[in-house]
Amino acid sequence: FAISGNTTHVFRNLLMSNTAGTRAEGVYVSSAAVNTTIVQVSIDGFSTALDAGNRFDPLILIDSEIKNWTVRGIDMSNSGGTPIIYIAGCWIHDAASGTNQAISFSTGSYSTFIDRTIISGSGGKGITYDGSLFYNVLSNSVVANNATDNIYFAGSGSFVLTNTIVYGSAAGYGLLVVTPLVLNLSFNNAWGANFSGASSPSGITGANPITLTASPFTSSTNFALNSTAGGGAAVKAAGFPAVYPGGSSQSYLDVGTIQSQAS
Repeated sequence: FAISGNTTHVFRNLLMSNTAGTRAEGVYVSSAAVNTTIVQVSIDGFSTALDAGNRFDPLILIDSEIKNWTVRGIDMSNSGGTPIIYIAGCWIHDAASGTNQAISFSTGSYSTFIDRTIISGSGGKGITYDGSLFYNVLSNSVVANNATDNIYFAGSGSFVLTNTIVYGSAAGYGLLVVTPLVLNLSFNNAWGANFSGASSPSGITGANPITLTASPFTSSTNFALNSTAGGGAAVKAAGFPAVYPGGSSQSYLDVGTIQSQAS
């Protein structure tokens, strides 16, 4: 789909697939800033599933799956302006080919919010933040098993990382920050099996980091928590917040996306 104009576009309850020999974009912004909402959509087999072209502004992506791309899953690298990006409850996974990112924020000014989302199996980095970034939140998520750095931050701006499992980069770091952040708040995240280490610079894994000595997941395609010591058992009921301000309310949130069943 090519979308344009200062109008609102809503995609809901769709299965979009591409089996052509030469693949094209799934949703492409051809002109102007387009208010775009995507809910319960599977986007399978495109070159880039969501390509900003000009820009999505805002982009709201909820309860959707992006897979089998050949260039990128989500590419905001051509957008201008100051878009807001909100992604929640999604699985973005398993590039068909290529060595680019699953999600790229670049060449623009953004505020991004990613919550309860799994980003795995990219042929390159998991997420790159590489623009004039204002405020960026990654929470209650999983970034795992990507080919290089799971999270790469080279833009300016603030980054808040909470209750997220960063695991199993085949090369590179769990989190690589190459330019100083205006603000870095990181707490109750879990780190393990990242090829070059949890983070660079070292020591930016934040407050209450959890070191994983085993995979926390049921399998490579099922990100429910296992009960392995040093794996899933280490992140169950270990999330933020635990005791709420005032001390009268206790929470037992698991770190990561998939919550364990109450016993």
